[in-house]
Amino acid sequence: MEAHLLLKDLIAPQLTKAESYSSLVKALTNHLAPKPTKFMERMDFFVKVQGPDETASNFLAALRRATTRCSFSDQAEALLNQFLVGLREPKLRRRLIIQDDLDIDKAIREATAYEKSHHDCRATVGSDASDEVLQVCHRPSQRLHEPSSNSGKASSATSAPCASCREDHERRSCRFRNAVCRTCKGPGSTAPKDSARRLQPTRPRQTSSSISTPSRPTSSSTWLGPKNRCECAQTKMTVYQMADYIAKDQIASITERREKEFEEYQRRYPTRTKDAIIAAPNTPLSYPIYGAEVMPWHTIVIPGLGFHGKSTEKVQVVLRASLGTLNTLADTSKDVVHGRGGKELTISTSNVKLLNHILGHVTYTSTVFLVNAVDMVSFETGSYLVKFPVTIRQLPLPKLFDPGSDNNIRDLVTITTKTFLRYHKLRVLLKSIRQFYPDIKVIVADDSEHPEKIEEANVEHFIMPFGKGWFAGRNLAVSQVTTKYYLWVDDDCLFTKNTKIEKLVEVLENTNLDVV
Repeated sequence: MEAHLLLKDLIAPQLTKAESYSSLVKALTNHLAPKPTKFMERMDFFVKVQGPDETASNFLAALRRATTRCSFSDQAEALLNQFLVGLREPKLRRRLIIQDDLDIDKAIREATAYEKSHHDCRATVGSDASDEVLQVCHRPSQRLHEPSSNSGKASSATSAPCASCREDHERRSCRFRNAVCRTCKGPGSTAPKDSARRLQPTRPRQTSSSISTPSRPTSSSTWLGPKNRCECAQTKMTVYQMADYIAKDQIASITERREKEFEEYQRRYPTRTKDAIIAAPNTPLSYPIYGAEVMPWHTIVIPGLGFHGKSTEKVQVVLRASLGTLNTLADTSKDVVHGRGGKELTISTSNVKLLNHILGHVTYTSTVFLVNAVDMVSFETGSYLVKFPVTIRQLPLPKLFDPGSDNNIRDLVTITTKTFLRYHKLRVLLKSIRQFYPDIKVIVADDSEHPEKIEEANVEHFIMPFGKGWFAGRNLAVSQVTTKYYLWVDDDCLFTKNTKIEKLVEVLENTNLDVV
């Protein structure tokens, strides 16, 4: 009965008995199951994203099915655009969108390889086979030699070390013999001060009479010094030692507090000291899954490079970079390694053990000062090709705050507030603060039309242009904070005996929380 009434409404003012059966069926069909327009289909297409457990290939298949109903003039471009927008992994999306020659076939190949490497990494980490995950630790900075077949024999006595790099070989065969200092413009020197030209970890010097920040945390592998780095006696330089401006009896305690604060910084930001993860390869090539990091104008040893194929014939491996140069610390002949110090490094040998030794000491040198850039390094042999990112990034200096010798709350927290035409409220707030925290610093941002001067101990009063607003006032107040933490309060707040800033600090000190 309801269907008949609906049909009468659909064909009104015509009568049902005056219409044919096919027209009645068509009227009901168009109302109950209307055919979507191309605009509706496109709307559904443009909101599709990759599901949590959906692979990239399945996501692309779903997009392909949807495009058949959208009537796009350029179906391939629309498919690629939505594939990039809908990807679940932001890192993968960033890796793809920086490529100018990207098409859908190349995009799905790289996305599949990316997902496969992540899957293998998770499977390896979760397994009991601990030898399948290599934790890359600090490597020695000295130059390493290729394995010798006569390693078991006693070596002959060597002469004095090389005058250019202080290694045990003749200077005429040293690749640093013609190095030129970039500061004093002097050639390779026999003086001990110039021996620092060789690659070595960069660490702040620490002496008994100076105070330095602890060694910079490493990431992925050892940070090596800039190429041809040296110390130049010809350069006129004034050095200020902190110990000269601190009382002798306070140096030990200040050094101890700085080291403790640096340990806290490393705990709060653990990603700066993470190790590289190398998963068991699906191809004959192994490489760092998440890539490596290098500082501008510095050199690193690329971790995890290896060849796992079994071949009795000559194997050729090629590495290519675009923003830096490639080299190896292994001493080999030119017949084995081609392109040292260039953007393309070729290794050709039939000795798999020697090949892995060379790959294990391949270095990447940043030659352009880029603060934050990514170089996609390719690693290939035969029909196998993999790519991994080398991130060129200038690490920020750790911000260390002195909690004071007695760890008083005044050295850890600054109270900040913003006031506007409410000086009576502000004075009540300051009075309540002084009742429980008499020596804590208070910063006041004031954008009143006719400001009243606030002159109290440990109160900094900043006058702003009239009516700048709450956000501008907060930015000004926070910018003047010099302690590790700050407490933001409104100017009509009131401190009581139950106001315990110490408890808030305790939470921040013992967790990774940033706001309490």
